[in-house]
Amino acid sequence: MRLTADAVLAAITHPEPAVRELAVNYFTSAFSVDPRVMPAFIQSIERYGWEYHEDQLRSLSNVIQTEATVRWLLDQFTFSAGDDARQDDIACVLVHAPAVVLKKFEAEIAASSVLPDDLKTAIQDSIVLLALPPEELWRQLEDECGPVEISEVASPEVAEEVQEQDEPDDEEFDDEEFDDEDFDDEDFDGLDEIERSVIGSDHDHLKGLAAALGAYPEFAVERVRTVLRKAISQSPQSWRLPEYAARIARHARLTTMVPELVEALSCDKDFLSEEAQDALAALGSDTAIELIQAKWSATKIDFHLATMGIFEATHTDRSVEVALSLAASADDEFTRNCLFDAALRNFDSRALDAARQLPNDHSEQSQQLITVMAAVKELLEM
Repeated sequence: MRLTADAVLAAITHPEPAVRELAVNYFTSAFSVDPRVMPAFIQSIERYGWEYHEDQLRSLSNVIQTEATVRWLLDQFTFSAGDDARQDDIACVLVHAPAVVLKKFEAEIAASSVLPDDLKTAIQDSIVLLALPPEELWRQLEDECGPVEISEVASPEVAEEVQEQDEPDDEEFDDEEFDDEDFDDEDFDGLDEIERSVIGSDHDHLKGLAAALGAYPEFAVERVRTVLRKAISQSPQSWRLPEYAARIARHARLTTMVPELVEALSCDKDFLSEEAQDALAALGSDTAIELIQAKWSATKIDFHLATMGIFEATHTDRSVEVALSLAASADDEFTRNCLFDAALRNFDSRALDAARQLPNDHSEQSQQLITVMAAVKELLEM
């Protein structure tokens, strides 16, 4: 038995924090467009307090916001004065709200003395994009994604020469001077954000363009298909365009893009695999699950790990069945446990029965799996 989305939704206000967390993740991992999710999360905060929800607030940027929830977010930003971390999380959710909803608060946001200028600018940018036709949105996306990489159009000799000019001389960089002990895990927190800043400060605008184009699926579908196919075949094109094309596929729910997105999971272009994972998670398609299963034995662990969020977010019987089948034949314990974890997060009794047979080696991964099992068991027994 696999719980329905309605049953999981009710669990967002469950008395047990671990159950609530898993229920929220069920929707955020799938980029849910169910307008009941955010109100349920708000109700949970009001019932149990902020301290039990701080860690998950930012993830609610993945679910749909309504006029009522944006109103609540704006009020909470004001009430949270002095709590920079909470305000940052609220701002993250606000900036990802639909522009058509934010427009209703345009004057209030522009006049606010509480909201930071960068947030107001980002929101205003998304509102302005509402008025542009899809042709203009696509033109801006292509223009602002930048030129084709020289390595994609130049001869190997020329590309190699350019690369050598960019590499430091041996005298300038000594491996012996680089000591892993000088760095800890915290130094690598937010690495994606650092990489984004290197690419340019226009990432928020490009995300806005992709979101705006999501309202025009018929216009976008063949353009997105062409971009993704070029990326898969490594044909010359703007080096940044494929990741935003995959983002458009997510916003527009382009189910016909599933084969290209599955292939894109193996691409090494900047952020494309990451965006393809998100798009496939949002689409929740059994077609993707079947294609992943067909490629599994011929692919390596990087591809396998890239699919875990897709199994987790595809809330279907077939997704659970394939995840459990692949787990049963997995060569390594880490991949096996990840597959069990993904299947369990679908709140499926078959996954719970299978996971109970796993040995407990007291590793961190095993303990996390036990925690998930306990939360799933609690809800299934209700």
